[in-house]
Amino acid sequence: MATGTKPGAHVLLVEDSPDDVALFRRAVKKAGLQAELVVAGNFQEALSQLDSGMLPTLVITDSRMEGINGAEMVQALRARKELTSVPLVVFSGVSYEADIQGLYDAGANSVVLKPVEFEEHQQAVVALVQKWVVGSGSE
Repeated sequence: MATGTKPGAHVLLVEDSPDDVALFRRAVKKAGLQAELVVAGNFQEALSQLDSGMLPTLVITDSRMEGINGAEMVQALRARKELTSVPLVVFSGVSYEADIQGLYDAGANSVVLKPVEFEEHQQAVVALVQKWVVGSGSE
């Protein structure tokens, strides 16, 4: 399993679905990843986490949040000085090419489609954390 996560790695997960948060937590735990998972249930909570001094190693966000669209959220996060070099990955059900391109144009490093099945979801979570926290992070 993937236990090579950098010591002190912090993943900020911006996700408003409790079910998706639970799936993400289970996947990280089952894979043995050592990153600390900090969950923000919406964009404002993510900003509060960042304002409190939390500096993530990786930001993973859904693209569909109440009150803000994915591209606006990515652009706002990317505009924060402390996040300019932090990988920002959108993990979402968005599948329209124009929406995906808009997320990249706004500053996302990667857009990963959320699988429906748990095993595929777990594999996707492990792969993206390994890539952006353990690995080189280049796309």
